[in-house]
Amino acid sequence: MTHDQRVVVSVATDNNYALPTQVTLYSMLKNIADGVMCDIHVLVPESLTAANRQSIGGLAQRFNNCQVSFHNMGDAYSSGSIQKGHYVTTPTFYRLSLPSILANETKCLWIDSDTVVMKDVSALYHTDIGGYYVAGVRTPFFMYSDSRKERGTLRLGLDSLDSYINAGVALLNLENIRADDIDVKFEQLSTVPYRVHDQDVLNVACYGKIKVLPPKFNAMTMYLPVAEEDYSVSTYLQLVYSVEEWRTAATDPVIVHYAAREKPWTNTSITLASLWWDAFSELFVDPEERFEVMRDQLELSLLGTSNNLREVERELRKAQRQLQDIRHSHSYRLGRALLAPLRLAKRLTVR
Repeated sequence: MTHDQRVVVSVATDNNYALPTQVTLYSMLKNIADGVMCDIHVLVPESLTAANRQSIGGLAQRFNNCQVSFHNMGDAYSSGSIQKGHYVTTPTFYRLSLPSILANETKCLWIDSDTVVMKDVSALYHTDIGGYYVAGVRTPFFMYSDSRKERGTLRLGLDSLDSYINAGVALLNLENIRADDIDVKFEQLSTVPYRVHDQDVLNVACYGKIKVLPPKFNAMTMYLPVAEEDYSVSTYLQLVYSVEEWRTAATDPVIVHYAAREKPWTNTSITLASLWWDAFSELFVDPEERFEVMRDQLELSLLGTSNNLREVERELRKAQRQLQDIRHSHSYRLGRALLAPLRLAKRLTVR
């Protein structure tokens, strides 16, 4: 097999993200070019259940163009810098260990599990990053105001944020990272209480050797307003993307990234949520299986946020709104699945 016929991809998951990870990998594999083999490396904590491991690994039986390997991360990064109550979880740090985990690989494409892949990622994987440590898409996060940009540069200790990228889709030059001991920097910085966690670690450690990619490779839905005229009044977007780049990301993305707190499997009304649901429905064709899987996922999501009565009540109201929305946009069986959070919330409120 030649270099051009193989891509190396890595994702990370825990039990809460097992279903979204399946959707991400399914959408990638169904769009990969004919003749291309995907080596998929799944980084997981010790607690990942055998059932979730089997579900994710089962994609290798469904597609003949991939092999799936699991890497047990144990309690790695469990004492990291994640802020209490933040929606980011420990497995997001696992990408920092890829240079040592994939010691025999020269490069790797990292994809977050809150994504859906719309096109072949081979061209992205084979992007020339010979003189860089990492390639990714810039985020407008710091560009809302001059004061935010200034605070960001001071907080991170960088001269500029012009190459600061979102880490959700990152093409890593593992060879260069190891050669220049950037992986050592990853480990040293992983305990720093950065606001944006491992994304800040990646940008600080790789500063000066970050290649910026077009936003179509990581189309973050929070930055994709529904009306094109929104771009003309969004200065922060204009500072990061050209109108052509933004238009392509919005209408013809390679990877869609639900990078904000709200995810399509818990809120069907967010931007481009229907794309995730389309992939989910293709992955789980049988309606009964689809119902059971979604019910379990929604209960997991609700349990993860229901630490007090106020949280439960808020989730209950949100689930009720979702039910009304889904009756107009999805099947009745999928609508029934959204009743699961309502039942769970009622049980929790009477305990």
